[in-house]
Amino acid sequence: MNWSIDSRQSAFLQFMKRCIEIRKRFSVLKHCFLPDDNFEHSTYHHKVSWIRPDGEEKRIEDWHNHYNQCL
Repeated sequence: MNWSIDSRQSAFLQFMKRCIEIRKRFSVLKHCFLPDDNFEHSTYHHKVSWIRPDGEEKRIEDWHNHYNQCL
């Protein structure tokens, strides 16, 4: 098994590590799930908003638009 990764894969790995750190640091993010995970019914729903790159709040159809991604 080859465990070596190229620079693109390494950059993605570092990005994902940072995302995990952020999620662990902020308790409200520990309870975030995808829209089909019934997050809207949780007690944390009012504390999190998913925002599009244009600054508007995401709508259902935005989740299916692969050009509409940001972190």
